[in-house]
Amino acid sequence: MNRTAGIASVIGAVLFLVVGPAAAAPQTDRAAEFTADKPENQGLSGASLQKLTEVLNRLIQENRLVGAELVVLKNRRVVLHETAGWKDRENKTRMEKNTIFSLRSLTRPLIGLAAQLLIDEGRLALQDKVSRFLPAFGQGPTAGITVEHLLTQRSGLPKAASTGFAGAASLRALAEASIPAKLAFEPGKDFLASDAAGDVLAAVVERAAGVELESFIKKRLLEPLGMKDTFVFSRPDDPRANRICSAYVGTTANWNRNWSLEHGPLYRFAMGSQSFYSTPLDYARLLSLLLDKGTARGRTLLTAAAVKRVLTPVSFIPSDTGFSGVKLRYGQMMQVLASDADPNGEPAAFGHSNPEGILAWAWPGQDLIILFFTQTHGVRAEVPIENAVDQVLLHPGERSDVPEAYRPLLGKYIDVYGPSGAEEVSIIYLNGRLAIDIPSQAVFLLDPPDSRGRLALSRNASIGITFVRNDRGEVTALRRDQGDKSLEIPRLGTPEAQAVIDKAQKTREGWKKYVGLYNTELAGQDVEIVMKDGSLGILREGQDAPLLLRAPDAEGRRRLNARPTTYVTFEENEKGEVMSFTFHTVNGQALVRTRIRASEKK
Repeated sequence: MNRTAGIASVIGAVLFLVVGPAAAAPQTDRAAEFTADKPENQGLSGASLQKLTEVLNRLIQENRLVGAELVVLKNRRVVLHETAGWKDRENKTRMEKNTIFSLRSLTRPLIGLAAQLLIDEGRLALQDKVSRFLPAFGQGPTAGITVEHLLTQRSGLPKAASTGFAGAASLRALAEASIPAKLAFEPGKDFLASDAAGDVLAAVVERAAGVELESFIKKRLLEPLGMKDTFVFSRPDDPRANRICSAYVGTTANWNRNWSLEHGPLYRFAMGSQSFYSTPLDYARLLSLLLDKGTARGRTLLTAAAVKRVLTPVSFIPSDTGFSGVKLRYGQMMQVLASDADPNGEPAAFGHSNPEGILAWAWPGQDLIILFFTQTHGVRAEVPIENAVDQVLLHPGERSDVPEAYRPLLGKYIDVYGPSGAEEVSIIYLNGRLAIDIPSQAVFLLDPPDSRGRLALSRNASIGITFVRNDRGEVTALRRDQGDKSLEIPRLGTPEAQAVIDKAQKTREGWKKYVGLYNTELAGQDVEIVMKDGSLGILREGQDAPLLLRAPDAEGRRRLNARPTTYVTFEENEKGEVMSFTFHTVNGQALVRTRIRASEKK
């Protein structure tokens, strides 16, 4: 996903569930209906479904989301449809049913299925070299990349094009801007979720189809599936535009609206990594196509071989899921949930999710689809939602009691590196596993303890947690380690935790010297360093809230909470006066912002 300044995801969340009995025979017109029904008529408990609404409302109340839409269907029947929060918070516009959301990386399955259509027809082949369609890829490290490498995200291409999509005049230009001097790895040797690979695949599809990408997808997928609300928002006069919700970026309780309809379209052309918009019901039709073995409305759109190609797991994905008994893997432009009991068998579920927390899953063995769209860039809320779904719909009635050995570990701890320098984090228990809930970031699942008692983060084993006990055996802190560095995080209620809180309060007083106005290369677009709720933040012209910075690390780097790969350092003269700050980007750029004046308000 591109992180170009001013380009952000459309906020809101969608939780969408389609549930049906495993024995139900395929009906090619069911996806077209999606009519309302009582939960009890479809074998569900209305009271149980309300538990999902409660979880969603809690996320809104805790300010982890700005707006949300919740839809539950069983056997392609709508049994629950709720909304919560804001479609546009500043304009006090409530979230409405059938709001249109930016799909972001959930665009990838659309592009992947478009490629499968061409493969079915013989116009494209898995072993085709990308250079057959894009000659610029025929030289250097990209010469060996095939269509299959793109579909499986094993190309070695970078996370995104060097120019960003805003700097590309066309899809082909964007694809060619993705050519790196060096690949991340030899094609086929590893997995890397890459926006660049999606955009290159989209350019290949466009060339192979002989028509513009959006036109091809509309004619061959969207229209046959009846997906009338799925489109690339590139024209401000599109009649569906007023149904699109605004975009927010930030962290819990500090959301900044950095896109609204008044800004106009973000995209000029269809891409492979993002650019499509849709509604929950529309996207359900896409997943229904695969549930129904490639058929829709009495027509066969994809062959059985194509469906199998899409759903066959290839790579392990190091990411968390709130669903129990499964692991996340990747097929061909489609993620799959492989059963722990039979990891090489038929997938338990398929769909797609992304680092921002958007997810869309279909469970073929139960005719079940789950979608949760969240464009709250900065906080991931999908694990609590998945956990609730797992308990309410996938494993109803099953209790997951906390093991006795884990009970003393649960509770709140004070982390010195949160945005305020003293953030409350929690050790919780989800679906048989411990997890750490960091409100400004996400819920991170932990692996079972090893022989040393170390619990590694499931998505990144280089980060681990151990627990510190006093002479009486009481847990007084947790210790987070990464490589040769470690940090002790005291338990709330201990003298050490109170000392961290007190020190953070005094330290924040010292941060006020950084508050002020700083210039940029662009006239009239100066930026301001502000204090908000005890945290430093960067406020740009036209923003409603600042982008919060985390507390400094040992090297003085303050990472953007919503984008930890980017960080800020402050420069002072020999008198300790703040002269500038430097914005360090993920690609190594160092952008110096000279101080103009200190703020009169601190």
